[in-house]
Amino acid sequence: MVDYNTKSSLGSLVMDYSLFVPGTYFESTTVFLDVATAGYVPAVGDILCYKSDDTNKHQKYDRTDAALVILGIIHEIKLDNTAVTPIQELSFATDCSVYYGALGMTGTMNAAQKLALKLLLRAKNVNLVD
Repeated sequence: MVDYNTKSSLGSLVMDYSLFVPGTYFESTTVFLDVATAGYVPAVGDILCYKSDDTNKHQKYDRTDAALVILGIIHEIKLDNTAVTPIQELSFATDCSVYYGALGMTGTMNAAQKLALKLLLRAKNVNLVD
């Protein structure tokens, strides 16, 4: 039996239908987040970004920060407490279709801001669905 993470990284169908659109292509990758120095508490559904002026700092998408580069949509978080400093392994979708309402967005967006986000996500192979 092949485990779920292996299948998803090879482009299988997604199992989380509350976040991702069923029957669409899905590809995932992972990154490690140093819990002690991150200053960011990730959640499933967040648009994961890194700051172009500090590539070690991951954070949630914020439309007011021009230095952010979108990586993908977080779909799984694993915590490793065996290290001296706890580390979180973030799995995020890099090619998918995602529901806008399920994203971990804060605040409201007008139509122009939502279109800008949609285009930024599309450039990363993430299709935003209303």
